[in-house]
Amino acid sequence: LPFTLLTDSEPCPVATSYESYGLKKFMGREYYGMMRHTYVVDKDGKIELIYLKVKAATMANQILIDLGLD
Repeated sequence: LPFTLLTDSEPCPVATSYESYGLKKFMGREYYGMMRHTYVVDKDGKIELIYLKVKAATMANQILIDLGLD
């Protein structure tokens, strides 16, 4: 992307406030990193939907279905 994302800075204050940056575990190793979460925010800034278990291949279609836009 031709611009910097809010989550591109360390320690990711925006992602931390959305609980999308934190301690992760993989193969017995612990480390800090981004979690794959999706938030749908309406035009007034209200969070409409939260997805904590995201699969990139199906996320867009799932959001459209949940919003009744499919």
